[in-house]
Amino acid sequence: MNTLFQQVLLWVAVTVACIPVCSQESSEPSDRLRHFVSHIEAFNRMFPREQVYLHFDNTGYFMDETIWYKAYVVNPFDHRVSELSKVLYVELLTPEGRILQTQKLKIEDGQAHGQLPLTKVLHAGFYEIRSYTAYMLNGENPSYFSRVFPVFNVPKEPYDSLTYRSPRMLRPTNSQRLPDMRPKRDRGKEMNLAFYPEGGKQVAGLDSRIVFKATDKDGNPMDVSGCVRNSRGEELCTFASLHDGMGYFHLRAEQDEEYHAEVISTNGDSKRFKLPRAISHGCVMTVHNLRDSYMTVALSKSIGTRLPAMGLTLMSNGKLVGFEEIHWGEKDELLLRIPKGEFPPGILQLTLFDKDGRVHAERMTFVHPKRRVRVSHDLTVADSQEGGMTEVSLVVTDGTGTPVPSTLSLSIRNREKDTPHNDAYSGRMDASLLLGSELKGYIHHIDYYLESDDAAHRSALDLLLCVQGW
Repeated sequence: MNTLFQQVLLWVAVTVACIPVCSQESSEPSDRLRHFVSHIEAFNRMFPREQVYLHFDNTGYFMDETIWYKAYVVNPFDHRVSELSKVLYVELLTPEGRILQTQKLKIEDGQAHGQLPLTKVLHAGFYEIRSYTAYMLNGENPSYFSRVFPVFNVPKEPYDSLTYRSPRMLRPTNSQRLPDMRPKRDRGKEMNLAFYPEGGKQVAGLDSRIVFKATDKDGNPMDVSGCVRNSRGEELCTFASLHDGMGYFHLRAEQDEEYHAEVISTNGDSKRFKLPRAISHGCVMTVHNLRDSYMTVALSKSIGTRLPAMGLTLMSNGKLVGFEEIHWGEKDELLLRIPKGEFPPGILQLTLFDKDGRVHAERMTFVHPKRRVRVSHDLTVADSQEGGMTEVSLVVTDGTGTPVPSTLSLSIRNREKDTPHNDAYSGRMDASLLLGSELKGYIHHIDYYLESDDAAHRSALDLLLCVQGW
């Protein structure tokens, strides 16, 4: 669940215990909900947050290459330079999660820069780079910047060979020291399927939207289709992936019933997966966010569940930007229409909680930017020969075309000698800043989600947030 929200609840409990006279609450549920909200704002004022973003020179690397990066340390509320920390930590982790390198950099005017040579990398795979300040590690759940990169084997042929157009990740063979007498398996037929109930929980008796993601043995997305059956073998619904192995289906689960998904991939492989059990009672939250002006939030609770009043907070970069008070009355289902006009662009966190501070559902969604910062450039080639000089002039403007003062870092690569993996990335700044800096883990083809603002791209982005927005 939301790290900041849990820290606020802990801070509220300590405050009430230490200052009982000044913090006495009314017995009314509404007053208690507003009490939590006021403490979120007070918590942000007393404990300002810090955020790290790293801009890299590429989106994938070969072994023995060097990762170059520029770091920015800012206040996530207004993205201004943070003055809280002076030392930045940068770590390179192996696919197994072991720290391979650690660097400490001096932060000057909220910025730092460095490089990570991949000379100590022993085998290809997906490597993670983490970055943080000591201040960001405060609290029970520390925050940090995370980015996952593919690191490929170095081809034996010259640089301009076709081998660089078909990079490979060879698995290490040091564990195969003894002959393996077991029957050989065709690993190419393996598939994995993970399930993510929207809001975090699937509740018995309530219609729940279950998002899934299918991947192959190497973690690459794969397209699948299938159906959901109960313990009696009855088919309840069908499904198919919509983008990068991700899709969804609706299921109204019964308590203590077992369900499984029968899945078929595009190459004909089939497998059976067991779905997680539904909890006996609780709340379900479904968000519809395909319109520009507003989003709708559908809430439902188990019949007989006593929740006279609840609160729905909307937070952007840890800052409270909206609050809705929920009164169920005699209803078990509610539909909220929330305007998006004043929300800042980027990821928006929705948290549904009761008067005692218990979180019942949580969800990430996205607010598309209304005005985009643009970088125009003029190129002047001084010498067309190999090794010649190229002069680049850059101008940063806002959505109206007015130049704006800014600090800009720039990475340039030769697309003629690029790998297919990197060729899928156009280097969009909005995707890197608004998605890559917030979501953990490797995001396949991250630029796709903001390259166009239509229903198909918004739906795919919504699935991504349900899968990786935790």
